[in-house]
Amino acid sequence: MCGQKRKFLTEYEISGLDEPNIFGITTTEAAYTYGDEWYEAVKKYIKANIDFVDDYIRENIPGVKAIPTEGTYLVWLDFKGTGIDATKLDDLMINKARLWLDSGSIFGKTGAGFQRIN
Repeated sequence: MCGQKRKFLTEYEISGLDEPNIFGITTTEAAYTYGDEWYEAVKKYIKANIDFVDDYIRENIPGVKAIPTEGTYLVWLDFKGTGIDATKLDDLMINKARLWLDSGSIFGKTGAGFQRIN
């Protein structure tokens, strides 16, 4: 087995995904069998939340843009238009706004100036 495959399999086993328990199997089966109504409702709920964030940001926070989502419920906010550097932005979010968002900086240099809402 090559080194990359061994590394992948080791991480896969550590994650626990290689051995689902009875609850995981049962809930997955129930979700696929009976979950259509819930699934459609949760998609609408998430879209409404994303729309709310988009509207709120556009109307109330100058210089910040909500990045359109692509297949996920995570919302990225672009603060580059505010002129606040990434370090000060992190401090502002945590200490003044009292929000614990994911700093874009944890994703590398290109993430600086962004915050992610989970």
